[in-house]
Amino acid sequence: MQLAVLQNLIASEKALRRAAETEAQATRQALEALARDLASEVIDTLTKQHEQGLAGVPSDVLADRIGQAVQTELARLRQQIATLPAPAIPAPLPDIERQRWQQSNAEHEAEISRLREELAGLQLAKKKPLVSPTEIPVVINEKAEENPPSRDTEYAPLPIENFMLYSADFMPVAAKEVWPDWFQRWVIPHTGMDKDFAMMQILGKTGEPYRATVTRAAAYYLGMASIGGSLGKSITRLEEMGMITLVKIRWQRISPHLMALTNKGENAYRMLFGQEPVPQELPRLLARHKSARHIYLILETERHLRAAGYVVERYPDPIETDLGRYEPDLVARFDEHTLYIEAEVKTTKSRGENSPRRQKWERYWKLTGGEFYVSVTDAAGRRALCSELRYWASIFEQPAVVWLMEAGAREKKETGWDIWKRVDVG
Repeated sequence: MQLAVLQNLIASEKALRRAAETEAQATRQALEALARDLASEVIDTLTKQHEQGLAGVPSDVLADRIGQAVQTELARLRQQIATLPAPAIPAPLPDIERQRWQQSNAEHEAEISRLREELAGLQLAKKKPLVSPTEIPVVINEKAEENPPSRDTEYAPLPIENFMLYSADFMPVAAKEVWPDWFQRWVIPHTGMDKDFAMMQILGKTGEPYRATVTRAAAYYLGMASIGGSLGKSITRLEEMGMITLVKIRWQRISPHLMALTNKGENAYRMLFGQEPVPQELPRLLARHKSARHIYLILETERHLRAAGYVVERYPDPIETDLGRYEPDLVARFDEHTLYIEAEVKTTKSRGENSPRRQKWERYWKLTGGEFYVSVTDAAGRRALCSELRYWASIFEQPAVVWLMEAGAREKKETGWDIWKRVDVG
């Protein structure tokens, strides 16, 4: 009797196991099909990382990567859709005209929906995004004199619509009764006011953080034969008045500056032009990152990536993982691939068991499946980073592929994937 009961239990257990294995196999097939439909780049990346190909990737890792890819794509599409114009609402019309307008409006809505879908498809399908030279800030040695491009050059250092040259009879938009004393003293025509006027206009319209690029643009729009000392004097004057802020960076053999309008400078821009200045990049970056040197590395990394053909997000959204929130320094896209990029400045960093560094690399490991894209300043930074990642690889007992870019170079000739150099750790 007991033997029969045991045999029945064993048979039931085998049947349950077969059912579970069948269900697991069906779930795995559905998961791989979902990855092919929604995140094909995930399959390509993970297949390269495992000797057994996609079959060697655990289902939970595959599911996490699909979820992150879908979240990233949805965020990008929401941002694109938010910038599309909404149909204008006309004034009240007679019934017949209103019906015609409603029909026309419905057609326009359908066309916009079609264009949105087409735009999303094109963004995913294009192999090498076209990058306008105007999107790539040109960094120069600020101590050097350099001839700016002619006013007839096709691309200005910073394209500015409706740039206004200063004249002595210029009057600010704000009524004179509301001018603060400092503003009233400043707007009185004086030597160098044309330079001040150009600087304020460039920063207010672009938020450009590179001082060298702002200076080049001012020389261009003012028609100056060279970038001389008068522009430097204008920057000094505006800084002393508290209208702009400058941050000096220790970088290789040069000492570049980042700059932005202060609150006082933004108020001056409003009184001058009656417009709201664009958000200034420098304070946005300082609020987001650890140091000015780290910010400069991020900007230089972005500059090199854009020149190499990548589409780059300077302010990517944080990503939730099962190990906590991961915040990439940059997100770049190329050949249908999404790269989460870390910019690493060489400093002394804690390697304790519960250190933020361990948590950061664990989240990055989990998100990318062990494929890192990291920019450093120079060879010393590269050696320090590789040493740290080898240490964590030994702790995690996980291999990783690290793609490195030394962003300290003034210009790079590489394009596409050639901009990265591979290092295996673990």
